[in-house]
Amino acid sequence: MKNKILVGSKTIELEDMRMMSLEYYLLEHVSEENKEKALYGVKITKKIDDYMESEEVDAISYSKEFVEQMIKQLMDNDVTPISMIEIIDEMITVRLCS
Repeated sequence: MKNKILVGSKTIELEDMRMMSLEYYLLEHVSEENKEKALYGVKITKKIDDYMESEEVDAISYSKEFVEQMIKQLMDNDVTPISMIEIIDEMITVRLCS
Protein backbone atom coordinates (compact mmCIF):
# COMPACT_ATOMS: atom_id res chain seq x y z
CA MET A 1 0.00 0.00 0.00
CA LYS A 2 1.28 3.48 -0.89
CA ASN A 3 0.40 6.59 1.10
CA LYS A 4 1.12 10.15 -0.02
CA ILE A 5 1.43 12.72 2.78
CA LEU A 6 1.73 16.43 1.99
CA VAL A 7 4.68 17.77 4.00
CA GLY A 8 4.67 21.32 2.68
CA SER A 9 3.96 23.64 -0.20
CA LYS A 10 5.11 27.04 -1.38
CA THR A 11 4.36 29.55 -4.09
CA ILE A 12 7.16 31.38 -5.87
CA GLU A 13 6.88 34.38 -8.19
CA LEU A 14 8.85 33.80 -11.39
CA GLU A 15 10.75 36.43 -13.39
CA ASP A 16 7.88 36.69 -15.88
CA MET A 17 5.48 37.46 -12.98
CA ARG A 18 3.73 34.07 -13.18
CA MET A 19 3.29 32.06 -10.00
CA MET A 20 4.83 28.60 -9.53
CA SER A 21 3.39 26.28 -6.88
CA LEU A 22 5.53 23.50 -5.43
CA GLU A 23 4.18 20.65 -3.28
CA TYR A 24 6.44 18.25 -1.39
CA TYR A 25 5.15 14.82 -0.35
CA LEU A 26 6.40 12.01 1.84
CA LEU A 27 5.64 8.67 0.19
CA GLU A 28 5.10 5.71 2.51
CA HIS A 29 5.12 2.16 1.13
CA VAL A 30 3.96 -0.69 3.32
CA SER A 31 4.37 -4.12 1.75
CA GLU A 32 1.90 -6.96 2.23
CA GLU A 33 4.75 -9.21 3.43
CA ASN A 34 6.09 -6.86 6.11
CA LYS A 35 3.37 -4.50 7.30
CA GLU A 36 5.43 -3.34 10.28
CA LYS A 37 8.27 -1.78 8.28
CA ALA A 38 7.61 1.04 5.83
CA LEU A 39 9.85 2.28 3.03
CA TYR A 40 9.83 6.04 2.42
CA GLY A 41 10.21 8.20 -0.66
CA VAL A 42 9.65 11.71 -1.99
CA LYS A 43 7.37 13.31 -4.56
CA ILE A 44 7.48 16.90 -5.82
CA THR A 45 4.72 18.49 -7.90
CA LYS A 46 5.15 21.79 -9.75
CA LYS A 47 2.24 23.81 -11.14
CA ILE A 48 2.42 26.90 -13.35
CA ASP A 49 -0.91 28.05 -14.80
CA ASP A 50 -2.43 24.93 -16.45
CA TYR A 51 0.91 23.10 -16.66
CA MET A 52 1.75 20.43 -14.08
CA GLU A 53 4.94 18.43 -13.68
CA SER A 54 5.82 15.87 -11.02
CA GLU A 55 8.54 13.41 -10.15
CA GLU A 56 8.90 10.84 -7.41
CA VAL A 57 11.45 8.50 -5.93
CA ASP A 58 9.63 5.64 -4.24
CA ALA A 59 12.23 3.82 -2.17
CA ILE A 60 14.87 6.00 -0.52
CA SER A 61 15.11 4.72 3.05
CA TYR A 62 13.42 2.83 5.86
CA SER A 63 14.16 5.88 8.02
CA LYS A 64 11.19 8.23 8.01
CA GLU A 65 13.26 10.88 9.81
CA PHE A 66 15.99 10.81 7.14
CA VAL A 67 13.49 11.25 4.31
CA GLU A 68 11.66 14.02 6.19
CA GLN A 69 15.01 15.82 6.59
CA MET A 70 15.60 15.45 2.85
CA ILE A 71 12.20 16.93 2.09
CA LYS A 72 12.93 19.89 4.36
CA GLN A 73 16.21 20.53 2.52
CA LEU A 74 14.46 20.20 -0.85
CA MET A 75 11.82 22.70 0.26
CA ASP A 76 14.37 25.14 1.69
CA ASN A 77 16.16 25.18 -1.68
CA ASP A 78 13.03 25.38 -3.89
CA VAL A 79 13.92 22.12 -5.66
CA THR A 80 11.67 21.33 -8.64
CA PRO A 81 10.80 17.92 -10.11
CA ILE A 82 13.28 18.21 -12.99
CA SER A 83 16.31 18.36 -10.68
CA MET A 84 14.97 16.29 -7.77
CA ILE A 85 16.46 12.89 -8.67
CA GLU A 86 19.98 14.23 -9.19
CA ILE A 87 19.85 16.19 -5.93
CA ILE A 88 18.50 13.22 -3.94
CA ASP A 89 21.29 11.06 -5.40
CA GLU A 90 23.84 13.63 -4.22
CA MET A 91 22.25 13.82 -0.75
CA ILE A 92 22.39 10.03 -0.35
CA THR A 93 26.00 9.92 -1.57
CA VAL A 94 27.02 12.58 0.95
CA ARG A 95 25.31 10.66 3.76
CA LEU A 96 26.93 7.35 2.82
CA CYS A 97 30.40 8.84 2.41
CA SER A 98 30.46 10.85 5.62
